[in-house]
Amino acid sequence: MLIKNTLLFLLYFLFLWGGQLSSARSALEASMVNIYLIPLYFCFFSRAIVWFLILKKMDLIKAYAISSINYLFIPILSFIVFGELFNPKHIVGGLLIITGIIFFRVGEKKQV
Repeated sequence: MLIKNTLLFLLYFLFLWGGQLSSARSALEASMVNIYLIPLYFCFFSRAIVWFLILKKMDLIKAYAISSINYLFIPILSFIVFGELFNPKHIVGGLLIITGIIFFRVGEKKQV
């Protein structure tokens, strides 16, 4: 179950990243026929399907907590693939997000 959820979230993050890339490329395109809209809509539609699959397997609050990792995952992926600068603010923000998720999980276990 954990592996399945992890793979679903990885797919979710990859479709989110692909949609953001397509959106950025589409914004730079200045023609009436914009080829970047095809992967943009594909990624957004696919991400919605994956999100529904995630919600079938876990509670909404847990899914949102885990999906907040995308604020760290997307810059790391862009750094690895495109060599974009990785700002120290990303590290601080990522650590805060991960700390929040840990607190959330600890508090959740104490309630049960």
